[in-house]
Amino acid sequence: MRRLLDCTLTVVIAVVVAVPPSATAEPQLLSQDFIDQGWLELFDGQSLLGWQTIGEAEWKVADGAIFTQGEKPGWLMTTAECGNFELHVEFKAPAKANSGIFLRTVLHPTDPTKDCYELNIAPRDNPFPTGSLVGRRTAQAPLDLWNGAWHTFEITANGGKFVIHCDGRLILQYDDPSPIRRGHVGLQSKAGEVSFRSIRLREIGGN
Repeated sequence: MRRLLDCTLTVVIAVVVAVPPSATAEPQLLSQDFIDQGWLELFDGQSLLGWQTIGEAEWKVADGAIFTQGEKPGWLMTTAECGNFELHVEFKAPAKANSGIFLRTVLHPTDPTKDCYELNIAPRDNPFPTGSLVGRRTAQAPLDLWNGAWHTFEITANGGKFVIHCDGRLILQYDDPSPIRRGHVGLQSKAGEVSFRSIRLREIGGN
């Protein structure tokens, strides 16, 4: 079993033929090429193995995705921490949903400018619309959420440098002079239903 820095991630890896994601495609688990390149599957498409719930939110798995109705606040956090990485996440949310992906976070984050990096999923009229790092940097080209459509985040976190693409477009670059070095990956429940799938991570070298 591969290790994620100092902590072992509990993961389930399946070898299948990879195909490009679309609004209706089933989630694809890792191909042998991805495994050979060092990628880890953080979500097996069937269970919450390797994740822990924080707060009151209820998380379920259906149709190859993790989802929450957003009726109660909370997070779904990885059981292990990570430092420098590349992260791929596909997500779907209604236009007015408010959620996020937390990076290098503590288990009970209270301030996204101090104890985590919050990659927001939020309406365009939010001060930090989808693709922004809350309290740190606004996305260069905010994404309009479409009901029923899957979107893709590609995230690189290397030392204090963050590069974020959404649906293939560069939407944010941020350099933190005093970066948080390690933490969990978290999925947020805040307002409105949100779903996540095809979550994979690869460690990278860095500062």
